[in-house]
Amino acid sequence: MQNVHDDKELFAQIVNGDRKSFDLLFLKYHTALIGFCKSDGCEENDAEDAVSDLFLDLWLRRSTIAIHTSLRAYLYAALRNKINNLYRNNKGISYLTTEYADQLPDADLSRPDEKLFLKDRTKMIEYIITGLPEQTKIVFLLKWKHHLSDKEIAETLNKSLPTVRTMVYRAILYIRDKITFVK
Repeated sequence: MQNVHDDKELFAQIVNGDRKSFDLLFLKYHTALIGFCKSDGCEENDAEDAVSDLFLDLWLRRSTIAIHTSLRAYLYAALRNKINNLYRNNKGISYLTTEYADQLPDADLSRPDEKLFLKDRTKMIEYIITGLPEQTKIVFLLKWKHHLSDKEIAETLNKSLPTVRTMVYRAILYIRDKITFVK
Protein backbone atom coordinates (compact mmCIF):
# COMPACT_ATOMS: atom_id res chain seq x y z
CA MET A 1 0.00 0.00 0.00
CA GLN A 2 2.96 2.31 0.66
CA ASN A 3 4.00 2.03 -2.99
CA VAL A 4 0.59 3.24 -4.21
CA HIS A 5 0.76 6.15 -1.78
CA ASP A 6 4.30 7.04 -2.91
CA ASP A 7 3.29 6.87 -6.58
CA LYS A 8 0.33 9.18 -5.98
CA GLU A 9 2.58 11.71 -4.26
CA LEU A 10 5.20 11.35 -6.98
CA PHE A 11 2.66 11.94 -9.72
CA ALA A 12 1.15 14.91 -7.87
CA GLN A 13 4.62 16.48 -7.79
CA ILE A 14 5.10 15.71 -11.49
CA VAL A 15 1.81 17.43 -12.29
CA ASN A 16 3.23 20.49 -10.55
CA GLY A 17 6.29 20.36 -12.82
CA ASP A 18 8.79 18.75 -10.44
CA ARG A 19 11.54 17.39 -12.69
CA LYS A 20 13.24 15.42 -9.88
CA SER A 21 10.03 13.50 -9.20
CA PHE A 22 9.75 12.75 -12.90
CA ASP A 23 13.32 11.46 -12.92
CA LEU A 24 12.55 9.26 -9.89
CA LEU A 25 9.48 7.85 -11.64
CA PHE A 26 11.52 7.18 -14.76
CA LEU A 27 14.21 5.33 -12.81
CA LYS A 28 11.61 3.38 -10.85
CA TYR A 29 9.71 1.97 -13.86
CA HIS A 30 12.04 2.21 -16.87
CA THR A 31 13.63 -1.25 -16.63
CA ALA A 32 10.34 -3.04 -15.91
CA LEU A 33 8.60 -1.29 -18.81
CA ILE A 34 11.43 -2.21 -21.19
CA GLY A 35 11.03 -5.82 -20.05
CA PHE A 36 7.30 -5.61 -20.68
CA CYS A 37 7.92 -4.40 -24.24
CA LYS A 38 10.45 -7.12 -24.91
CA SER A 39 8.12 -9.80 -23.60
CA ASP A 40 5.53 -8.49 -26.04
CA GLY A 41 7.93 -9.06 -28.95
CA CYS A 42 9.73 -5.74 -29.24
CA GLU A 43 13.41 -5.54 -30.01
CA GLU A 44 15.63 -3.64 -27.56
CA ASN A 45 15.75 -0.42 -29.62
CA ASP A 46 12.00 -0.45 -30.24
CA ALA A 47 11.35 -1.07 -26.54
CA GLU A 48 13.61 1.85 -25.58
CA ASP A 49 11.83 4.10 -28.09
CA ALA A 50 8.35 3.09 -26.91
CA VAL A 51 9.20 3.63 -23.24
CA SER A 52 10.92 6.95 -23.98
CA ASP A 53 7.86 8.08 -25.94
CA LEU A 54 5.63 7.03 -23.04
CA PHE A 55 7.59 9.13 -20.55
CA LEU A 56 7.78 12.06 -22.96
CA ASP A 57 3.99 11.94 -23.40
CA LEU A 58 3.57 11.68 -19.63
CA TRP A 59 5.68 14.80 -19.07
CA LEU A 60 4.07 16.81 -21.86
CA ARG A 61 0.51 15.86 -20.87
CA ARG A 62 1.09 15.76 -17.08
CA SER A 63 -1.42 18.49 -16.33
CA THR A 64 -4.22 16.89 -18.35
CA ILE A 65 -3.75 13.21 -17.46
CA ALA A 66 -6.30 11.82 -15.04
CA ILE A 67 -5.21 8.54 -13.49
CA HIS A 68 -8.13 6.53 -12.11
CA THR A 69 -6.08 3.42 -11.32
CA SER A 70 -2.63 3.04 -9.83
CA LEU A 71 0.17 4.88 -11.59
CA ARG A 72 1.84 1.55 -12.29
CA ALA A 73 -1.28 0.18 -13.96
CA TYR A 74 -1.63 3.40 -15.96
CA LEU A 75 1.96 3.17 -17.24
CA TYR A 76 1.57 -0.45 -18.34
CA ALA A 77 -1.77 0.25 -20.03
CA ALA A 78 -0.42 3.34 -21.79
CA LEU A 79 2.63 1.40 -22.95
CA ARG A 80 0.47 -1.50 -24.15
CA ASN A 81 -1.61 0.98 -26.17
CA LYS A 82 1.54 2.59 -27.58
CA ILE A 83 2.86 -0.83 -28.65
CA ASN A 84 -0.50 -1.74 -30.20
CA ASN A 85 -0.51 1.54 -32.13
CA LEU A 86 2.99 0.87 -33.39
CA TYR A 87 1.98 -2.64 -34.49
CA ARG A 88 -1.15 -1.28 -36.11
CA ASN A 89 0.72 1.46 -37.93
CA ASN A 90 3.63 -0.86 -38.75
CA LYS A 91 6.17 1.67 -37.53
CA GLY A 92 9.21 -0.40 -36.85
CA ILE A 93 8.31 -2.87 -34.12
CA SER A 94 9.73 -6.23 -35.08
CA TYR A 95 9.35 -9.56 -33.37
CA LEU A 96 12.17 -11.24 -31.50
CA THR A 97 13.14 -14.85 -31.41
CA THR A 98 15.36 -14.39 -28.35
CA GLU A 99 15.28 -16.52 -25.24
CA TYR A 100 14.29 -14.64 -22.09
CA ALA A 101 15.96 -17.16 -19.79
CA ASP A 102 19.34 -15.51 -20.48
CA GLN A 103 18.07 -12.42 -18.70
CA LEU A 104 17.53 -14.19 -15.38
CA PRO A 105 19.65 -12.98 -12.47
CA ASP A 106 22.35 -15.41 -11.38
CA ALA A 107 22.51 -14.33 -7.73
CA ASP A 108 19.98 -16.87 -6.42
CA LEU A 109 21.55 -19.83 -8.13
CA SER A 110 24.53 -21.33 -6.35
CA ARG A 111 24.97 -24.50 -8.41
CA PRO A 112 25.34 -24.66 -12.20
CA ASP A 113 22.82 -27.50 -12.46
CA GLU A 114 20.22 -25.33 -10.68
CA LYS A 115 20.84 -22.55 -13.15
CA LEU A 116 20.54 -24.92 -16.08
CA PHE A 117 17.34 -26.47 -14.70
CA LEU A 118 15.78 -23.03 -14.15
CA LYS A 119 16.80 -21.90 -17.62
CA ASP A 120 15.35 -25.03 -19.23
CA ARG A 121 12.15 -24.81 -17.21
CA THR A 122 11.76 -21.14 -18.16
CA LYS A 123 12.26 -21.95 -21.85
CA MET A 124 9.72 -24.76 -21.58
CA ILE A 125 7.11 -22.52 -19.95
CA GLU A 126 7.70 -19.78 -22.52
CA TYR A 127 7.21 -22.31 -25.30
CA ILE A 128 4.08 -23.73 -23.69
CA ILE A 129 2.43 -20.32 -23.20
CA THR A 130 2.63 -19.68 -26.94
CA GLY A 131 -0.29 -22.13 -27.16
CA LEU A 132 -2.49 -20.04 -24.87
CA PRO A 133 -5.19 -17.74 -26.26
CA GLU A 134 -3.76 -14.24 -26.79
CA GLN A 135 -5.55 -12.49 -23.91
CA THR A 136 -4.79 -15.34 -21.49
CA LYS A 137 -1.13 -15.19 -22.57
CA ILE A 138 -0.99 -11.44 -21.89
CA VAL A 139 -2.59 -11.86 -18.47
CA PHE A 140 -0.21 -14.68 -17.57
CA LEU A 141 2.87 -12.74 -18.72
CA LEU A 142 1.82 -9.69 -16.71
CA LYS A 143 1.48 -11.93 -13.66
CA TRP A 144 4.56 -14.11 -14.18
CA LYS A 145 7.12 -11.79 -15.80
CA HIS A 146 6.04 -8.40 -14.52
CA HIS A 147 4.70 -9.42 -11.12
CA LEU A 148 1.53 -7.36 -11.37
CA SER A 149 -1.27 -8.14 -8.97
CA ASP A 150 -4.56 -9.48 -10.29
CA LYS A 151 -6.14 -6.11 -9.55
CA GLU A 152 -3.46 -4.21 -11.49
CA ILE A 153 -3.85 -6.57 -14.43
CA ALA A 154 -7.62 -6.09 -14.38
CA GLU A 155 -7.20 -2.30 -14.35
CA THR A 156 -4.55 -2.38 -17.08
CA LEU A 157 -6.56 -4.58 -19.44
CA ASN A 158 -10.00 -3.23 -18.51
CA LYS A 159 -11.19 -6.66 -17.40
CA SER A 160 -13.06 -7.70 -14.28
CA LEU A 161 -11.03 -9.12 -11.39
CA PRO A 162 -12.80 -12.53 -11.56
CA THR A 163 -12.03 -12.73 -15.29
CA VAL A 164 -8.34 -12.09 -14.67
CA ARG A 165 -8.21 -14.67 -11.88
CA THR A 166 -9.94 -17.23 -14.10
CA MET A 167 -7.50 -16.56 -16.93
CA VAL A 168 -4.48 -16.96 -14.62
CA TYR A 169 -5.97 -20.16 -13.18
CA ARG A 170 -6.64 -21.60 -16.64
CA ALA A 171 -3.15 -20.66 -17.82
CA ILE A 172 -1.60 -22.45 -14.85
CA LEU A 173 -3.76 -25.54 -15.46
CA TYR A 174 -2.77 -25.50 -19.13
CA ILE A 175 0.93 -25.20 -18.29
CA ARG A 176 0.75 -27.94 -15.65
CA ASP A 177 -0.95 -30.22 -18.16
CA LYS A 178 1.72 -29.59 -20.83
CA ILE A 179 4.87 -29.43 -18.75
CA THR A 180 6.98 -32.55 -18.40
CA PHE A 181 9.60 -33.22 -15.77
CA VAL A 182 12.28 -35.88 -15.93
CA LYS A 183 11.87 -38.21 -12.94
